[in-house]
Amino acid sequence: MPAKIKYDEKVIARAFRMIEQRAAETIGSYEGTKIHGTHTAKQLAVLDLATEEREIFAVAYLTTRHELIEWRRMFYGTINACTVHVREVVKHALKVNAAAVVLAHNHPSGNPDPSPSDEALTREMATALRVIGVNVLDHVVVAGSCSLSMAERGLL
Repeated sequence: MPAKIKYDEKVIARAFRMIEQRAAETIGSYEGTKIHGTHTAKQLAVLDLATEEREIFAVAYLTTRHELIEWRRMFYGTINACTVHVREVVKHALKVNAAAVVLAHNHPSGNPDPSPSDEALTREMATALRVIGVNVLDHVVVAGSCSLSMAERGLL
């Protein structure tokens, strides 16, 4: 049986900071990247949101070919909640001429299961965006390195 490795919390914290810095540097360079379904959307969301200690709601704005126009952190919350304004997401979709979006947010609790309010927000967002011709392809919930696709769960 392998010996247990004892990790120094300072080393782990430094590693997470390095990952966050690299993610911050590379997220901007993802513009033009094609979102090839749920797997790519989940990777992008995990890369940006995995290590956050409070809830953050982000949106990937996409072209008609599902190429990334912009990954944008839209709203910041607390350790267990984030107020999201549908109007602002719609407004920005019009501004960047998006044809589709992938919604994403994190659960610092470590549980990626969507709450009833997450599901209600997703339905409300999809309805509002549909009015202006923008499709919601997915809503990804990130919990550390784990992620859940609401599209895969049939919640869209």
